[in-house]
Amino acid sequence: MQNRKLRGILLATCLLIATPYLGVIAYYIHIEPSLVYLPSHRMRPIDAKLENGLKTVRLTSGDGTSLSGLILPADGGSDRWVYFLHGNGGNVSTCQQWWSVVHEIRANLFVLDYRSYDESQRLPSERGLYNDADAGY
Repeated sequence: MQNRKLRGILLATCLLIATPYLGVIAYYIHIEPSLVYLPSHRMRPIDAKLENGLKTVRLTSGDGTSLSGLILPADGGSDRWVYFLHGNGGNVSTCQQWWSVVHEIRANLFVLDYRSYDESQRLPSERGLYNDADAGY
């Protein structure tokens, strides 16, 4: 009888501790995308020296997501390409300092906006980002 009562108290204590803990874990799993992916839908003004020849492109990811990107052709033409994927925050316009570097080495540049960034559709996810990167390539 004493053992049964002790087990019941131990089980109740474990449930009392585990329930809020599991609730917090479930909450963070639910909001994880908003903590990891920080898209911006506001384009920064494009630097005037980079704006010439800049082309907006649309493509479709393997799962049907519509994506947008920018192509900055090299001055004088080139067969070299740099495929640039910006970080988890901002959008294609927030990485313009890298555009200048690529432009200076006379390479063509392709910058992709993943899903949910700028004009691209759907909510971001890790699997979705892999699909988007493949589509851009």
